[in-house]
Amino acid sequence: MYLNSLSGIYITPTRFILQYFSVRTKDFSSEIWYNVYELHGTVYKNYCIKCHKAYSGDYVFQSKGIPVCECGGIIKPQVVLYGEALPENEFQKSVELVEHADMLLVLGTSLTVYPACNMVNYFHGKYLVIINRDKTPFDKKADLVIHADLKDVFDALK
Repeated sequence: MYLNSLSGIYITPTRFILQYFSVRTKDFSSEIWYNVYELHGTVYKNYCIKCHKAYSGDYVFQSKGIPVCECGGIIKPQVVLYGEALPENEFQKSVELVEHADMLLVLGTSLTVYPACNMVNYFHGKYLVIINRDKTPFDKKADLVIHADLKDVFDALK
């Protein structure tokens, strides 16, 4: 396999770190690898705060009212709430990926909430691209800045 030169890190409000590699095998077929580090968690993974049994997002979405486990405990999404620490393992892996990325795309985030907004400071690659509706504190560091709604930007790329 031959690793193409594109190695990008994408920061979005819902899926914080996404590592992208395009790989060519010896027969020249293409493979794409993705690694998602959800620093702020996800509502698609849930657990009982009493017995820690895992529940899918579908189970929670279809529940009436507050979802409750069979043990009587409340089912909570695996998300980081205000004041809670980010998961250390995911944060450290994310920092390492950003440090070694060739390109960093920052999509639809104001880059004002710490500590996640500091990810941009770990980037030492070639291209920093920020696409956000409003200005960010890191616009001056970027190689390309687009102030527009993400939907409009992606519709224009079609």
